[in-house]
Formats: sequence, C-alpha cells, structure tokens
Amino acid sequence: MLRSRMVRHGFLARTTVAFVGLLASYAAANSEVRLRVHGASRIAATASVSGNGSELSGFVSDDAGRAVPDAKVRVRLLTDSGARPLPRPQSCTRTTRLGAGAPSEAGDEALAETDESGRFCLRWSQELPDGRLALAFEDERRLLESSSLVIDLARQPALELSFAPPPRAFSAEATQATVTLASRGRWDALPAKVPVTLTWVRQDKSSTELAAGELQVRETLRLSFATQALGAPGTGDLVAVADLFGRKVETRIPVPVTARVALDAPERVEANSDGDAEFLVSATSAFGKVPSGSVEAVADGRTIGIAAIVAGKAELLVNAGAVSGTRPASLRYLSAAPWWTAGSDRRILLNVPAPSPWRWTPWAGGLFAIALWLLAGWQRPARRELPGTPSRSTVAGAGLEWLAAPEGGGWVGAVSDAHEGTPVAEARVVVLSPEGRVAETTSDSEGRFRLDVPGDTRDFRLRVDGRWHAPLERALPPPGRLSIALLTRRRALLADLVAWARERGAPFFREDREPTPGEVSGAAHESAEPGVRNWARAVEIAAFGPTPVDADREAEVRSAEPKP
Repeated sequence: MLRSRMVRHGFLARTTVAFVGLLASYAAANSEVRLRVHGASRIAATASVSGNGSELSGFVSDDAGRAVPDAKVRVRLLTDSGARPLPRPQSCTRTTRLGAGAPSEAGDEALAETDESGRFCLRWSQELPDGRLALAFEDERRLLESSSLVIDLARQPALELSFAPPPRAFSAEATQATVTLASRGRWDALPAKVPVTLTWVRQDKSSTELAAGELQVRETLRLSFATQALGAPGTGDLVAVADLFGRKVETRIPVPVTARVALDAPERVEANSDGDAEFLVSATSAFGKVPSGSVEAVADGRTIGIAAIVAGKAELLVNAGAVSGTRPASLRYLSAAPWWTAGSDRRILLNVPAPSPWRWTPWAGGLFAIALWLLAGWQRPARRELPGTPSRSTVAGAGLEWLAAPEGGGWVGAVSDAHEGTPVAEARVVVLSPEGRVAETTSDSEGRFRLDVPGDTRDFRLRVDGRWHAPLERALPPPGRLSIALLTRRRALLADLVAWARERGAPFFREDREPTPGEVSGAAHESAEPGVRNWARAVEIAAFGPTPVDADREAEVRSAEPKP
C-alpha cells in the first residue's frame, strides 16, 4: 500500500513539472505579444473662399488635446451633384507639407501632412465651387482611431471678434481697465480654445502688448491691463488678434485715453474797485502740466473771465462788477481736446473794495486835456498803408482770411484751431464747383496745405474740416495765401445752442449773458418742452463729456435739434 501511494505521488509531480514547462514554452514563443490601446483623434479645420482663391487650414489632435505631427489628412470635394475632382493645391505655410502621393493634376482628393505642431494648410489659386470639404485621418501606426470632418466652403470668415461693449474711453485715473471680447463663427470648425492677444497702437504707430488669453468657443473673454501701459492722453487703436490655425483674425477700435484736469488758484483774490482782478491759475493732471484748453471764471451764473492755458498756466483777468463786497466764484476747465476732461470746479472768493471818491479825478483831467487838444487844431492824419502787411481779423471764431498772393499762383495756407491757435493736422481742404468736387488735399502736421485748380474758378467754394473740427465753407477767394481757423465740433455745437436760444428768446435767452446747455435744459423742463431738454442735454454731454466728438457724433446731436 505504501508503494502504491509513492507511485501515485511521483506521477503527480511529473505531471506538474510538465505543465509548468509547457506554459514556459508558450510564453517564450509569444514574447512579442503587446497590449494595444487605441486613443481618439480629432480634426478641427476652417475653409474660406474669396476672390484670391480658396484656403483650408486645420489642426489634428488626440483625445488629450496634444498635436499629432506627420498626420496625413485626405481631402475630398463634395457638391450637390456628387464628388468633384480637386485641383492641385499649394502648401500655404512653410511647415505644412503636401502628403506623399498627392496628385500632380486634378484628382479625386488632395493629401496634406501636418507639421510638428499638428497644423496643416492647403491653398488653391482658384475659387472652389459651392459645396463641402470632407476630411479624413487614419493613423498609419494604428495608435489613434480614425476621425473625419465635413465643413462648408464658406464665403465668410470662420471667426469674428468684437468688443462687447466697445470701450468709449480709458481714464488715466483708473489703475486698471477691463475689456470684454465676444466671438461668433462656425463653432464646429473652430478649436476649443483660440489664443488672443490685446495690443495698444498709438498715433505714432508704436504698439504695446496689453494682455493675452484664450477664447473659449461660445463664451466671452475678459482681458484686464494696467492703464499706465497706454501712455499719455490721446487717441489710439485697441487691437485684438486671434490666432486661428496660424492665421490672424483681428478687430480694432479707436479709443481715447482721458485725463482729469485739476485747477489750482488762490483761495482769495483781491480786485480793484471796478471789480477787475488778474491772477494765475495752474492746470495739472496725472501726467503733469496740461498743454491746452481754457479756464473760465463764473460768478452769479455768468462768465466773468476766460483765458487760454499755456504750458499748464493761465493768466486769468476777471471782472466781477463795481459792487463792493466779497462774492464767490467758480473756475472751470474748458477742454480743447477730447482726451482732457474737466475735474471739479475750483472755488475762490473775489473781494471788491469800495470805490474812492477821487477815483474819477485823473479821468476828468485827461478828458479836459484831450478837449483842449481837439480845439487847438482838428486835423485827421492821413492814413498810411504799410506795403506787404495784410490786415488780420482778431475775432475769435471760425473764419477764412485772404492774406497775400503767393509766388507761383494757386492757394497755399494753414489751418489752425480758432481758439487755441494750434495747427490742425490732416484737415481736409476741398474745392467744390457747382457740378461737384474739383480738388482736394489734406494739411500736414503743421496745418499747412497747397492747392492748384486750373481754369475759371468763379462760383467755386472752399470747404475745410478736421476730424475733431466742424466744417467751414466759404466762396473760393482769388489765388493767394489763406489763413483758416476752425471751431472744434464741441464749440460749434455750443455756438449753435446759443444761436438757437437767441432766436427763441425768453426763457431760453437773456440779454446780459449767453446761456449754458444746463440753463437751456432747465428752462425747457419748466416750460414742458422735452424735445428741447433732451437736445440741450445731448449738447452738454457732447461738449463737456470724455467721448471725442467726430462728424458722426456731431450729426447725431444736430439731428435732435428742435426748430426755433
């Protein structure tokens, strides 16, 4: 029995060893077997058709969003009548290659191969017919699953950017600004994220990158930046650029950078017995001295003085009236450029002393001496003309003045601001005949221009305007040197409001002073004239607000003007 039990144990041991050896042999024979896992792939692409031809650009990625380089993408053209042959394409980037085996002539399909960043781009020199492009990718290594995409041959861009809402102005007093970008397009043809760069382009064409981000499809993108990067007050272009498969999609909008002006003056000013006083007013901002504009002094609701600002200073001469006592007055800033905005009014006190009883004695003596001189011999001196010295108007306002005949004929001259006297660059100078426009030019950075119009110019007219200056139209004078002064569109709107009020009379106009937009608005409210009130408020916002007043803004305000 013992022997039988030993035989049985030896048989089990030999069987076990044989089975283990068989498994080892099988494993050795199949040592090359690997476990293969397939990942997903995705094609994103856009196609556009224009007069310059057709273009297809796109991107191949895996399910983790990583680029797939050296991927071969087959492209077919589908129309309503079926598949159509594709012309031979060109590679539209240096890094994109035409796939091996791409047809040399028109064939059923085109073949593109992605670069190291997973991008591809094909271009046809002709417009492809209406239809769709069918794209297909098969991984030759069989690591990624196949993918396909059908896109329309669109004749509009795949992506459009816009500012929502468009920024009206950037304030230098704010430490940070934020803008919002909106997008629209063919979402199925766009990647999940589109890189966007925000840039500030100044008038001198220099640019500064402000911020960057990624635009999610069907969502808005908020970008913030420091306002200090915008530089000094003025107008520039805010530019947003999206990188769509290596192509640039851009939107831009002009925006002014504004700075608030602070006025500084003595708290108490001593006037003479006639109410006259002269003192210095400083105008500063976050950028230092303010180079332009005016200071207006107002007391008892009327203007008692106004002076231009030069290099941050204004020598203000006021007349408070020959009434003794101390009265309050306000100093306010009047802007000559849309990017300088008025801060809080500066409050001062004007002290007018009582008049002296002997104040008229010197005048009486002077008048008596003049009377004796006139009686001694009444003789008007002969008028003497100074050769070559033209007379000039000193009236502050828009106007055209003929000065002298230039050498060589034609018209030469300069365009300046009627109040500041500064040159108006890029002003349009147009000669009009009864039939239409005859000649046109623009002023240079110093406001200078030249025009030559041959032939008979009788009944011709001259029209001049600027981006921020209202148009001036006059009969074309003889050839000569011209001096042209333009009113800013802000001042032109204010002047029209005063003229309207003068025609309407009370309660909108008083003989002792000109009305302000606020006074016209208040009078319209009391007389229940909402149209007049809305127009006066629109003039006030345009004249003193931070938004620049161009031709469109001026026309918008004028369209609301009521008839007198």
